[in-house]
Amino acid sequence: MKVFIKYISFIYLKYFFIVFLALELFFVAIDVLNNLALLPKSANLAVLFVVFSAASAVPFLLPLSLVFALIISLILLLRSGELVAFYALGVSKNALIKPVFIISCVITGLFVLLQCTPAAYAKDVKNSILELNSKNFFSFNSAFIKNKNNFIYFATIDEMNKTAPFAYIFEIEDAKLVKKVLAMDVSFRKDKWIAKTAYTQILPTDLALGKTALSYEASMNYEVLEGFEPRLLSNLNRSATSYSIIHAIATIYQTIGDDINIALIKTSLYLSVFFPFFAPFGLLALYYYAPAIPRYSNLALLGFGFVISTLCVWGLLYALSRLSSSGTLNAELAIIAPIVVLGSFAYIKFRQAR
Repeated sequence: MKVFIKYISFIYLKYFFIVFLALELFFVAIDVLNNLALLPKSANLAVLFVVFSAASAVPFLLPLSLVFALIISLILLLRSGELVAFYALGVSKNALIKPVFIISCVITGLFVLLQCTPAAYAKDVKNSILELNSKNFFSFNSAFIKNKNNFIYFATIDEMNKTAPFAYIFEIEDAKLVKKVLAMDVSFRKDKWIAKTAYTQILPTDLALGKTALSYEASMNYEVLEGFEPRLLSNLNRSATSYSIIHAIATIYQTIGDDINIALIKTSLYLSVFFPFFAPFGLLALYYYAPAIPRYSNLALLGFGFVISTLCVWGLLYALSRLSSSGTLNAELAIIAPIVVLGSFAYIKFRQAR
């Protein structure tokens, strides 16, 4: 590895960790002060609240930290004259930014992988601690879902044990209720919700005197619903904004063909997969607007302009994501399209500097 690559990588990583840690501490301090009255008396829960508060801030602070670290590194290299020295030694602009871009992509990729784990639900755990439900956070929820021609209601879902005491299934044909099933002792086994016993009420299709009346049936090991593990059902029936990538993909796949609004789930998925790449593309675009020498530039004003530009773009993307989660804008148009535009712009600047 060339010496300048090691040097640039060291400087960038050093300031990335400094900025990221500073922003995390600032966010946690504000969060603790804001919820001081709601914090539990238990010291263990208070510590857990701090930990999960810091984890919940990572999706927002990580991209900003990656870009701010480049801005600080650039200002320091300009002020010391090292940037122009690298150019004088024959190091091109593109060669100088490549290690920084690769490092930011690797860190972003690791973050995306982290969003496939339960760490994606850090915000939910933090909120549950404030509600004094940290022991069984989101363990008990009701759920109502439409699947094919059935409307299914789970009274209470125990996510930890993957069970529900009972569920109601309403079967609809031609906009008419034809069957009502009370499923007792429901459990999730082998990707299916199975009830130990089920009591079925079959409504007559022809409501006329002398025709077949209401009939009853009882059955064992009745299949209530296929797929939709407990966490997915909870996600569909609560106002959450955080979903792991795996759960979001599974939910979208299993709701294909059903009349279910999944705008919030798609937004959460795209925020986890595409939004973090705002950082690598953003820092690449900013880098090419930095001067080679500071003689004719006001470094303080330059740094301020870079920071404001970063915050404006980040704020715009975040605002679009909020519009997407409410269903006002298409999720692909609100999240994926801006990232693609930013990436294309960064690529154009990269090609022009060759």
